[in-house]
Amino acid sequence: MKVSKLNNVQQFLDKLNKANFTEIKDKKLIGKVLGNDIVVGYNIEIDGSLIGNEFPIQVVLHVRINGEYAATWGCIDNAENAKVLRWFCKIKIQIRESERELENRKRQIAQELIDIL
Repeated sequence: MKVSKLNNVQQFLDKLNKANFTEIKDKKLIGKVLGNDIVVGYNIEIDGSLIGNEFPIQVVLHVRINGEYAATWGCIDNAENAKVLRWFCKIKIQIRESERELENRKRQIAQELIDIL
């Protein structure tokens, strides 16, 4: 991911939206992108350079592809922090909904099988 050509956090998140995330583990999103393993995690750091901000907190996204460092994005203000955390939570919710749907389908199949015994 050529992060140097990105102008803002939304462009970075748009790139990540091309991945198919299927699992959450240890506060990391796990999935595939173009047939490769992708893991996206985040840290919340107290950043002394942001002291002028109301809250000197920085959300930093870390991206690994096939186990190797691919990109990092450090938010520059509270608006970016919020955008990144909302994106992360949205993906987590989508994964959980997919997991629930799969569990419901498996349960339905199991119940149908027991009915025909």
